[in-house]
Amino acid sequence: MIEEDGIVIVEAEFSTLSEGWVLQDEVEGYSGDGYLTWVFPTTTQAQGQGLLSFPFKISNPGNYTVKIRNYHSCEDFTECNDIFLKINDGSWEKNFNHTLSNWDWNSRQDIDHVFSDATYKLKAGTHTLYLSGRSEGFSIDKIAIFLEGVQKEAYETAQVSACIQGSEFN
Repeated sequence: MIEEDGIVIVEAEFSTLSEGWVLQDEVEGYSGDGYLTWVFPTTTQAQGQGLLSFPFKISNPGNYTVKIRNYHSCEDFTECNDIFLKINDGSWEKNFNHTLSNWDWNSRQDIDHVFSDATYKLKAGTHTLYLSGRSEGFSIDKIAIFLEGVQKEAYETAQVSACIQGSEFN
């Protein structure tokens, strides 16, 4: 995916499916061809199981935030509500959402029980966002990667980014 105006938008189903992920379309309100749901049992170990990768290219260096449009329906909103995320060779961090039974972008990261937006300082060039399964039943519809200063309304309504092709990837 290629950044435009400080925004990269990716449909989750653009990634090659790994073991543990299933493409679904049962919960209304998703975009694209469906959404991905982690169907393996919940784990607390970030070992890269069910690895999904999303290469993207930016031309504007700076601080980028990652938000995941997601859905989960556990009765306890603190359960079945997360995934592991990293960019490039960074460390895996838990990315969660406390909104129950509703598609939304309210994902946050949890590093030692300190909650914040998942923000990364990125140079111009090609990067890869990785997701790894964690909570059974957690579904991913879209991913937004956006430059500091981009308004919520801009990434929530932006069109899917153009794909990286051939020499553009380098």
